[in-house]
Parts: sequence; C-alpha cells; structure tokens
Amino acid sequence: GKAVITEGPDYTITTDASNTGWGATTPMGKLQGHWSPTETTWHINAKELRAVELAVRAITKDSVKLHIHCQCDNMTTVAHINKMGGTKSPILNVITKSLWKYCMDKNILLSAAHLPGVDNVQADLLSREIQETSNWMLNKSIFRELQSLWGPMELDLFADRLNHQLPKYVSWKPDPFSQAVDAFQMFWTGATYYAFPPFCLINRVLAKVRRDGTNSL
Repeated sequence: GKAVITEGPDYTITTDASNTGWGATTPMGKLQGHWSPTETTWHINAKELRAVELAVRAITKDSVKLHIHCQCDNMTTVAHINKMGGTKSPILNVITKSLWKYCMDKNILLSAAHLPGVDNVQADLLSREIQETSNWMLNKSIFRELQSLWGPMELDLFADRLNHQLPKYVSWKPDPFSQAVDAFQMFWTGATYYAFPPFCLINRVLAKVRRDGTNSL
C-alpha cells in the first residue's frame, strides 16, 4: 500500500502526547485535546500514536491525495507508522490499522521521522498545557428528554470528539471526527439542530437564530 518512490510532503506536522492530552503543530494551526476515559488508561506509546491519528484526521477532513510527514519524539510511533504495524502490541496495531485505513481510503501517504524531544517543544507544550475551559456538556439524561420532546435532532452545533451528544457534530476548532468547523459559518436551516454553546456565546447564538430565521434549534 505504500509508494516506493515519493515526492516531498505536502504537509509536515509535529505531534506529542502526555498523560494530560495530545498536541500537534500543523500548517492549519496548533491542535490539542484531552484524552477520553479509555485513552487515559493506555500506555504512553499508544497515546503518542493516537496523537498522530487525531492530528492527521483533523487536518485532512476535506483533503485527498496528500503526502503528510509526521515528526514525533517517540521511536515506537515512528516505527509503527513507517512499517504499517508491529509484532508486539495489539493496541498499537489497532491504532496503526485505523490510521492507515483512513489514509489509504483518502489516498494519503503517511511518513514519519524521529524528532528529538528537545526540538519538539511546541507540540510537547500543547499536550501538557491545554487551555480549554468551555468543554461542557448537558447531562445525558436531560438531553435524552429533549430528544424525546423535540427530536430527532440531527447535528450538534457546539461539541468535540469527547462531548458530542449526536453522532454528527460541529466543532469550534479543527477536530478529527467533526462534520465541520465553526457553526457560525453555517446556515442553521434545513435540519433540526441541537445547540449547547459556551455561555459566553449565547448572545451570538440568538443573533444567528434571528438572522438565519431558523425554528429548528
């Protein structure tokens, strides 16, 4: 599945992981996020490899036919990417398979190289000092009641991969699994939307509802 002769990369990214979360520097900007409860229990090697997958997915949502070069300070991650798997760790193989399947479906070539930790400062900082303070979500039981009263709702307008209430969601920043980024750039018509925005954005949400003439929020 890998090309023998390749041209230079279209994008170069750096990634890192800590027990707090993951971080990446990309041509689209800096990315970071917390771990899910399951990911928190993983070995650091698995977290490092997962950080690469999350970063790649976040920046290639609308892209195909690219060469992405990843720089990482974890040799195990570099080896699993370049060799498309390994022989010792089942979880690392699961993550590698998920990453490469995604890339091959989009005709994306992925390569990796070791970057010494002393040179991977930005990604390391992003993985450790996550500045997000508005990652809240409505109690799931209350959401289910809303869904039974006014559903089925189709799209969660203010969410991320860890707090979305619906399978399809819009993130505030680039996110590996969101349908789009920045709900304010969309027209809120033609579907039934769910919105639980940060409190500081309520005025903007109400203005957007009035401007778009939506009655399905």
